[in-house]
Order: sequence, then structure tokens, then C-alpha cells
Amino acid sequence: MQSEGREERVWFARFRLLMHLLDQLVQCAKVPCILLPRIQLPSKAVEVAKNAGKKFQMFSIVSSCWNLEATGISAVPDSGFGQKEGFCTSIAGNMNKKTRPDRSDASWFIAFPLSKPDGRQGKTKPSRGSKFGSKPSSSSSQTGDPDFSALPFDILAKIAAPFNFPNLLAASLVCRSWRDALRPLREAMVLLRYGKRFKHGRGGVRRNLEKALGSFLKGAERGSTLAMVDAGLIYWEKGQKEAAIAFYQRAASLGDPAGQCNLGISYLHGEPQDHKEAIKWLHRASVGGHVRAQYQLALCLHQGLGVDRNLQEAARWYLEAAEGGYVRAMYNASLCYTFGEGLSHSRRQARKWMKRAADRGHGKAQFEHGLALFSEGEMMKAVVYLELAIRSGETAASHVKNIILQQLSASSRDRALLLANNWRALPSSR
Repeated sequence: MQSEGREERVWFARFRLLMHLLDQLVQCAKVPCILLPRIQLPSKAVEVAKNAGKKFQMFSIVSSCWNLEATGISAVPDSGFGQKEGFCTSIAGNMNKKTRPDRSDASWFIAFPLSKPDGRQGKTKPSRGSKFGSKPSSSSSQTGDPDFSALPFDILAKIAAPFNFPNLLAASLVCRSWRDALRPLREAMVLLRYGKRFKHGRGGVRRNLEKALGSFLKGAERGSTLAMVDAGLIYWEKGQKEAAIAFYQRAASLGDPAGQCNLGISYLHGEPQDHKEAIKWLHRASVGGHVRAQYQLALCLHQGLGVDRNLQEAARWYLEAAEGGYVRAMYNASLCYTFGEGLSHSRRQARKWMKRAADRGHGKAQFEHGLALFSEGEMMKAVVYLELAIRSGETAASHVKNIILQQLSASSRDRALLLANNWRALPSSR
């Protein structure tokens, strides 16, 4: 039973990775394309579905687990192309144009030559036993298994450029070709780790921005967007904004949400400012799930920067970022519920988000929540939050705190201050 459960977890992990790679492939290719991945379901799962009287198609799984339509990918049932039932699915992206090769270019779905990153322009190194137009190997033709090694190295490098180390390691284990193609990115992860140690002064080393920048630049040369973003941050900190924006642009063009967010913010604060470009990149990062970008986009919509003022959209993005753990967005979402701006007035929701922001260290939220507790008669709790607000720089909270302290006994005052001293902020995305 344990082995069966382990096999199912491995299968679903590989399936999620494949779907993520397909999504990235369609976005990176930037051309109309049709993908016909072959995904074999466990025979036991198909048998259980048939016993339950259900038609088991990959289309239903893909449609329910991934919102592919939102990313520009259309999923078609396996029966749509006459494929084997319960065995395959067809995924198409940007199907406005016909992109299938002509028959004179050889077979349609044969392995492409791999362009290895050996530094030589215009030269490619084909994978072993595969040339464009050559016949597949006997084992491949007999089993019909997909040839994962057929993905060109340059496309694979673009797809994996924003990967963190766990995703990069998982992709490297798919096949030997992917392992070789992703070696520069794995090296970049090591350099990135060294760079962060020097940037923050961790791991027994002193803080050294020059050494950190050197490591990030080497990682960026190997194609890691994470290293590009960190290099841009150091250049921005040093006042070299043009160099920082150049790295943000490289990372953003490869689909990195952090690079897109930082690029958008750079356009907001650059000289001259470019609000339209800022909105474009912030929106892309927001759709990609970057919470800081969602908050910044909400601010632009709230204030009408580079776009028409739209309180409903602003509140929606505030709420999206708040649910993602961004503290400032929690505070603003609470204000939207309090005053009914973009969201229906709800005292309960306003109180919930204000407390969440306060518990994660937002000074103004701690002040507001302390006042709310004071109005409800929760004196000791009010003192704790007001004391925390004072320590966060909200000096106006000291007057209210002193009034409450006069109404408490000495033991209650000591207890409240002890709670404030032992308080620790909950984790957040800041």
C-alpha cells in the first residue's frame, strides 16, 4: 500500500512539472504552436473510474487542476484528435496561425536538434541518435513515449531561467539531456547562494556588496533571472539605476515576476517617469502571482497613475495581495472594507484584515486595532497592541496607552508589557 501511494505521488509530481513546463514553453515560444504530450494514466486510476461509471479523460483533469484558458492555452479532449481514450490530451496555444511544418521538412513530431550552450553562435549539437527528420529509435517508436530530450537547449534554458533550486533540480532529473542543458543554471544557483551570503553578511562572512555583485553577475551570465534581479537590486542601491533597469529588463523578458515587478517600480520612480510602462509590467507580474506587484498595481489604480482611477479593481488587487500575505495590502484591504471603497462595507472583514496586518508587524494596523480593542473594553489586549504600535514608530498611540494604564492594576500593567516584550510577528511576504 505504501509503494502504491508513493508511485501515485511521483506520478502527480511529474504531471504538475510537465504542465508547468508546457505553460512556460507556450509563453516563451511567442508563436502559435500545438503540443501533443503523451501522458499515461495509472491503470488502477482508469479502472477505478470505469467501475464508478465515469469516462476518464485527461481533458477533465487538466481543465479542473489548471486554469489554462487564463494563460492563453486551450485544452482539447483526447478524443478531439482521435487519440487513444484515457491516454493523451492535446494542448494548443495561440492557434490563429498554422505552424505545423511542411511535409518536406520531414516528420511532424520528431526530435529537434539541440542547441547546446557552448558559446558558438549559430551552431547546434544534435542529441544522440536524433536528427530533425530522422526516424525515431526503435524503442521510442514501439512504446510511443515522448522524447523529452527533443526540446532545444535554448528554449529549455528560457523556460527554466526563473526556476528556484527545487524546481530546477526536478527538471534536471527528467532526462540526461535536460540535466546537461540545465547545468549552467545549477551553477548559477550556487553562485546566487554565495552572493546572498555576502549581501546579507550570513554564513560566517562579512557583508560585502562588491563580492555579492560579482557572484550575482556570474549567475546572470549563466541565465538565472534570480541572479539578474539581485544584481539589479545592488546596482539600484549603489545609484546606478540604468544598469539596474537593464538587468530587470532581462529578467522580465524571461518571464520572472520579480524582475517584472522591479522593472515596473523602476518606471514609477525613474527620471523621467513612465506610468504606462510601469502599469504594463506590474500587471504582468501581478497575473504571475507576485504579491508586491499586486499591491503596487492596486496603488496605481487607486491613485490613477498611468491608468484611469478604478476603486473596484484597486480593491480587488489589494485583496489578492493580502491573501498572498502582503502586510501593507492587508491594511489597505481593511480600509476598503471600512469605508466601502471598491468593496462592500463590512465591519467584520475590516476587523479581520486589520488584525492580520497588526499581527504581522504593521504599525498603523497595530494602532488601529488597539483603538478598536479599547472601544470594546479589551483593555489589556489594547495596551499590548498600542505598545507594539509605539515601538513601530506610532508615537500618537502613547497618549491612549497611558490613559488605559491608569485604569489597570499594577499586575495587569506588568502582564501587558510582558506580553508585548515576548510578542513576535507572524510570517508574511512583507
